Amino acid sequence: VELSHSKNYGVGSDDESGGGVMQESGDLVEKVLTIEPGEGATLNFKIDYMKNGVGGQSPPQFEDAIPTTPLEVTLQAGEFEVIKSIFQTSIPYILGWNTTMDIASAAAMSKGMNGGGNHY
Repeated sequence: VELSHSKNYGVGSDDESGGGVMQESGDLVEKVLTIEPGEGATLNFKIDYMKNGVGGQSPPQFEDAIPTTPLEVTLQAGEFEVIKSIFQTSIPYILGWNTTMDIASAAAMSKGMNGGGNHY
């Protein structure tokens, strides 16, 4: 699995509000996440900065630094399950979905306690 952000993020959209990220020519450095199965029950996560299809580039704020990418982490199956569980429980709270779900649950319970709202 390989994920990378769009090269034209926010540029050329129908919204003429001027929002989005403007890239100067030759300034584009893509962030690429690669997830590959490893030996046994492991997963290898690799984050790389690519410019013109060439990996191992320095992040934009560290142009003069020695390239320290790709960054690679190997996770055991149990470690992956812990991280997955943390993301599954925390992301809804970060995005505010929990408040929406609480409102929907309260409305459903109220409707159920009042006879379901179906009066024939």
